[in-house]
Amino acid sequence: MRQIKDTAINASQRSQKEYVGNLAYDVEWGQVKGPSSSFSIGKTPANLSTKTKEISTVSSRLLRTEYSKILEIGELHDTEILVGKEPEIRTFYLHSFILKFCSPYFRDKLLSDQVKFENNIYKFRKPNTAVKIFDILINIYIFDELELENNSIIINVVFLITADELCFSDLCNFIEKYLLKDEELLKKNFILIQNVAKYHSKFKKLSQFYKDTFEQDPSLIFKASDFTSIKKENLLVILSKKNHSLKPIEVWGKLLEWAIGQTDELPSDITKWTANNILTCKTLIRKFIPYVNFIEIDSCSFFLKIKPLKDLFDDKVYIKILENYSFNNIDIGSKIIDFNLVCLLVKLIKYIENMNFMEFIMANVNLYKFKLLVRGSENGFDCKSFHKYCDNKGPTITIAKVKMKFLEDLFHAIGNLRDIVILLNQVLSFL
Repeated sequence: MRQIKDTAINASQRSQKEYVGNLAYDVEWGQVKGPSSSFSIGKTPANLSTKTKEISTVSSRLLRTEYSKILEIGELHDTEILVGKEPEIRTFYLHSFILKFCSPYFRDKLLSDQVKFENNIYKFRKPNTAVKIFDILINIYIFDELELENNSIIINVVFLITADELCFSDLCNFIEKYLLKDEELLKKNFILIQNVAKYHSKFKKLSQFYKDTFEQDPSLIFKASDFTSIKKENLLVILSKKNHSLKPIEVWGKLLEWAIGQTDELPSDITKWTANNILTCKTLIRKFIPYVNFIEIDSCSFFLKIKPLKDLFDDKVYIKILENYSFNNIDIGSKIIDFNLVCLLVKLIKYIENMNFMEFIMANVNLYKFKLLVRGSENGFDCKSFHKYCDNKGPTITIAKVKMKFLEDLFHAIGNLRDIVILLNQVLSFL
C-alpha cells in the first residue's frame, strides 16, 4: 500500500507548474524541510478500552489495505475522474459512495449536469487540478495521513486551495494553521500570500496576516524572494501610492529585476542585452516609468545605472529626465522657497496649461527662465514698489508668506476658489 507521507517525499523531483490565483509557479516536490506536522482523519475514539482500540486500529488498517488494492486496479469503480492537463493527465477510478461520504463537493458534483452518467459510470473532468495534488488529497480521506513539512510552501498553498475546492474544511483549517507557524517563510513568499489574500479571501487568517504585515511594511513586497511573480497591475498600485521605503534608484533596480522575471528573453546580465532585449524590457516597464522619481537619484547612480539603458525611454521622456541633472544647481535668488519648490511650481504651471498628469510628472524646471524681480525685504512691500518692478514683465509668480484667512479671502476675491481647490485636490491626491 502506498503511504501518503511517502508520496510527498518520494514523488517525482521534476519541476512542474502549479497555480495559485491563476498564477503559475515552478515547483519541485520533496526538497523542502519544515516544521513537523501531520493530519489524521481516522483517529480511534479516546473513550474506548485499550483492547477495543487495538482491535479498531487493526481493523481500520486492514480495511484501508484492502481498499487500496481495489483502488489500484479500479475494481468495482463507478466513477471516472480525468484530472490535469497534458502532459500531466490521469484518470482516477473511484467509488461514488466513498466520495460522497468524504465531501459535500462530490455529493453535489455527482448530481450536477456537468457529470455524464454512461453505462452506470459517473464521468467528469478536473483539468485545473494537478494530478499529484488530487491523488494525495483523495488518499488522505482513505489512508488517514498527510505530512506537510517535506513540501515547499507553494505545494502546501496549492493543497490548501484544492482542499477548499473539494470542501475538505477540516483539512483547510489544518493547512492554514500550519502555514501560519512560520511567519518569516510567509514574508519571503509575500507575493504568494498576496495572491491567496486577493483571490482566496475565505482563508481569513492568512488574509489578515497579509493585510497586517503589509500595512506595517509595504516594502516587503519588494524584498520577497518571489517578487518577480507579482502581477503588473498590483505593482502599479503599490508604486503609485508611494508608501514604500525604497529609494528611487532601488525602485529602478526592482523594475529591471521584475522585467527579467517576466520573460526568458532577457538575460539576467544587463550588460549582455541586445537591441531586441532593450525593446522587450521597454515594453514591459513603460507604464512604471512615471512612478520613478529620477530627480532624487544622484548623478553618479544615474550615469552608472540609468544612462547605459537610455533606449528604454522614449526620447522626450529621457531628455526631460536628463535635464534634471543639468539644471539642478540653479539659483533662483529666493529666501522663501528652494529648488524643490520651484520644481513643484513648474509642474503645476505645466499641468494648468495642458491639464495632463503626465506633463505634471515630467515637467522640468528648465522649461522656464526664472528671474528675481522684487524682494519685499529689500524693495518694500507696498503696491507702488511691486508694480514698479513687476509690471510689463510677462508672466510672473508671486511668493508670499501669509495667514490662511488672508489666503481664503484672496481666493474668494478673485472668484476662482473652486477651480483652485479642485486643482490642488487633484495634485495632492496624485502625490
